[in-house]
Order: sequence, then structure tokens, then C-alpha cells
Amino acid sequence: MMLRSRWILLATAVLATSAAPAAGAPSDIARIVDEGMNRSEAMLNASELMDRIGPRLTNSHNLDRAEDWALAKFRAYGLSNVHREPFSFGRGWNFTSSSARMIEPRLKDMTEIPVAWTPGTNGIIRAPIIVAPISKVEHFAAWRGKLAGKIVLVSLPGTSDEPKEGAFKRLTDSEIAERDNYNLPNYDPESLDRRMKRFQFATQLDDFLKSEGALAWVRISYRDNNLITGEGYTYLPGHSPSLPGFELAAEDYRRLARLAKTGPAPVIDHAGVPITSSNVDVCSGCCTAYMIFASTGSTSGAKCARKSSSGSQAKPSESTSTFATAGVGGPCASSAPIDSPSSRPNAAM
Repeated sequence: MMLRSRWILLATAVLATSAAPAAGAPSDIARIVDEGMNRSEAMLNASELMDRIGPRLTNSHNLDRAEDWALAKFRAYGLSNVHREPFSFGRGWNFTSSSARMIEPRLKDMTEIPVAWTPGTNGIIRAPIIVAPISKVEHFAAWRGKLAGKIVLVSLPGTSDEPKEGAFKRLTDSEIAERDNYNLPNYDPESLDRRMKRFQFATQLDDFLKSEGALAWVRISYRDNNLITGEGYTYLPGHSPSLPGFELAAEDYRRLARLAKTGPAPVIDHAGVPITSSNVDVCSGCCTAYMIFASTGSTSGAKCARKSSSGSQAKPSESTSTFATAGVGGPCASSAPIDSPSSRPNAAM
């Protein structure tokens, strides 16, 4: 989703700072630079997306809101042919709340998030943990008969060394210059194969844990400093996981692993509540996602323009640049572009 968020921001930032076509003439370039330096809306757009709308998982209600925001924004910029186009994706998924606490040997609230496209707990799950690192099918045999009634921690805890750098940093001019290039994508069959194996293993792990009587599974966040993401991949129809899955902050995860190693296994409870109960496949009404397209002009000679912040009319652009962002949409059978929220089923927010 990170890539898609950057795509949205890139499109809106370019539109917000381009009052004239970048034809290469010095006056045009100067006007574009002036727009970007003195009337940029990039930070305002970022705040709208990140602070007001929030995370935007594909086929989630928040991305539905982001689509509506993008449609309105593109139209306000004076773009033409602003519309949605559908493509097949998979199940929609949302959650309203989630929590995790260590109950024994002491009370401790923990930082966690459900893994996307896993079911909810349908209430509170309270059980002892077991640290059972499982990263491939060959690990299953070592844990047969040991997981019943447990919340399974499936990741290696790793070390708890203090990070030497912050999770985020401001890039220097030279670091930005190093990134000032675009590598054309190449078709890579091996990359597709790796993604398929990752999806297949998630399904195999879920089947194995269910067959062993586990109640839920937990993985460690790949970042320190209490950062969590909840990335998931089991969105395809007909491949819904059976067990709730959670991502736990690295610090909390390692604490549980240390306690399990030195004494009685900690007891924790999880309460994850998706919009739908854990036994409902939400794809029954929504497995089509959408791309949003908007053009700065058309080959038929149509032109578009927008007003600058001073109120003057900017010079119309004759370019045919197209900007796009992905979104979430309606029924699986939909095939025609849809451009208004009222005409889209399952658009509740």
C-alpha cells in the first residue's frame, strides 16, 4: 500500500504545482517552479490522506474514502475525464478495533494490529502462548501435537539491541540525487513465483495451525520502536484464513519470548473485531477494485485549466498526461466505470 500512497501524493503534487504545461520554455518552467515553491499543496494533500483519512488498504472503506477525495481533488484542479475503472482484486477487509494484553505474569497492554484479511476473534481469546518459529513447511513436523489451545508466536524473536539509527530520517541533497532516476520495470517470472510461494505458505500455515488446534497466531513486526503494519496477502476469494492473525510490536513480542524461555508461558488475550464477523467472507459483495483516471487534456483538442490561488485563470494545457490511483469498489460482476459514490454498492464508510 505504501507504493499506492506515494502514487496518489505524486499525482496530486504534480497537479497542484503545474499551472502551465512543461513545454520547456523558460517562462513555463519559471511558472511551474513558482507554483511549487510558493503555492504548493503537497503537504496539505499529504495531511488529508494520512491524518484525516488514514491507512488505505486495498478494498477497505478508508481507500473508498480516499477515492472520493481524489475524484473531488482532480475535478477541482480542472482535469477532464475523471472516472473510475474496475479491475479484479479480491476480498474487502476492514476492522473497527483490536487490542492485546498480557495477563500473566502481570498485566501489560501491548501494541498490535490484526494481519490484513485474517478473520476476527469473535470475542476475546485468552490463552497461553508458545514460541514456535515456523517459516517453511519443513518446520511443521517439529510442532505437531504441541499447539492445541495455544496462541502461537510464529516468528524468531531476534535480538533487542538498541537501533543505531531512527526509523525515519531526512535525506540529504546528495541522497536525493542518488534516487533521482527511474528504472523501467521488467517482467520477472521469478518475482511472481516468489509472491505465489509467499501466498501459498500463508495458506499452508493457516491450515496447519487450525489442524493442530491453535487458537490464533502472532508474528513479530519487522520494525522496532513500536511500529506495526499488519501487511497481509490472503485476499483471494476462496482462500480465506481460518485463524485470527496478529502482528505484535517487536518490543512486546521479545518480552513474551523471554518470559516463555525463563518460566511459565505468559497468558495473553486478544480481541480483534472486523466489520464483519470472522465467519463471513466479505468478498460475497465486493471483490472488484478500481483505478481512478484523470487527464490534463485530450487528443481531440479539449483543454482544461484551473484557477491559481490568486484567482487568475491559468493558461489551458493541451497535454494528455493521465494520473491514476487505485481504489476500492463494488460488486464482483461490475464491469463499467463508476464515478459517483451513490452508484456504488458496498460504499459504506
